[in-house]
Amino acid sequence: MHPIPLSETDVHVLFKDQEDVFLFDKDSHAETWRISFDGEASIGFLGLVNEWAIVGGDRLLVWKNNELKFIEDPDLICIHDIRQIEDDVVEILTDPWGDQPAIWKFSIQTEKKEKVREFNEYKEKEYAEKVDW
Repeated sequence: MHPIPLSETDVHVLFKDQEDVFLFDKDSHAETWRISFDGEASIGFLGLVNEWAIVGGDRLLVWKNNELKFIEDPDLICIHDIRQIEDDVVEILTDPWGDQPAIWKFSIQTEKKEKVREFNEYKEKEYAEKVDW
C-alpha cells in the first residue's frame, strides 16, 4: 500500500501509511518525523506557515516547535475531521456516530480546548467519509 497524503504546503507533505503518519520535507526529500497510531489516522492538517501539524484518529497528535506530542484528553478521541479557523486554532469534529459527538475549538500553541457545541446531526445516519459540519 502506498502512503496517502493528508495535507500539503509549499514545504511539507503530511502522509499516512496504515498506522504510521509522517512528515516529508520537500526540500531535503526526507522524513522529518514518523510516528505510529494505535489505529489508522483519519485526518491531518498542516498549518499554512509550516510551523505546526495536527493529526487525528483514535487520539490527537500535535507537532510544533519540532516536537511531537499526543494530547491525552478523553474528549479529543475518535477524531473524524479537522479544519483551521485561525492561524493556530482548529476545530475538531469527534465521532459523529458516537455517544458524545461534538465540535471542539483547539489552540495549537496553548493546547487548550473549548467545546463549541454538541454534534448530533449524524447520530442516526449511516457512516459517511464526508460529514457536513
